[in-house]
Amino acid sequence: MKPLCCLALLLLVSCLAPAAQPGAPASAAQSAAEPVVFYDLTPLFALNLEDPAQRRRFWDETHLLVALQGLANRTAPRLFLRCLKQPDDFWWGEMTRPGAWLQGREVIRIQRWEDLLDRFREFVRGAVVWDENTPSTSNLASTIAGCDDLLPLRFDPAEGSLYRRLAGTPRGLPVRVRLVRDDGAPLFTGQGRVPGTQIESSGSAKCDAYLWLIEHYLKT
Repeated sequence: MKPLCCLALLLLVSCLAPAAQPGAPASAAQSAAEPVVFYDLTPLFALNLEDPAQRRRFWDETHLLVALQGLANRTAPRLFLRCLKQPDDFWWGEMTRPGAWLQGREVIRIQRWEDLLDRFREFVRGAVVWDENTPSTSNLASTIAGCDDLLPLRFDPAEGSLYRRLAGTPRGLPVRVRLVRDDGAPLFTGQGRVPGTQIESSGSAKCDAYLWLIEHYLKT
């Protein structure tokens, strides 16, 4: 459980950092007029993380919603995720106390992640799909999500998975970037050339994924 908690916290911190966004930021008056949405992620910690299906659900929902938080909050504070009771309850109290940053703002509490996604759909252009068989692609997906206004989805054709529920469905998210082949086979194999480049493979699927990211995102 500890690695999952640490990864969730790293995602939370990385997505709280404001990203560069074209256009003028929202004015103070506009920000003050908007409600702040509060969503509680802590029930996920009641899942049995020894069960692979529940462990995947924990990761998939956390990854998706923390990325959504980053997109929704770029120009104004709109979404607060309660991930850990402490320190999150402390900071929520600090931000909403009299005279503080969010004092007086209307607070809307949403219970279902589907409703959360619907509410902030305007900030999302689609999905980036990553491959759990090449774990480094989850980091690529987080980076690409921030660059291209996308949400990360782990490739999983199983019934009921987030991928099945969201990727390309009428109510879901169009897939803009795939870090796995259409049939689920790894895109990065550590052999030949790094896909989509003229770079010789490093011999490591993990390293090839990062070389791909450097070529397609960091250099550009």
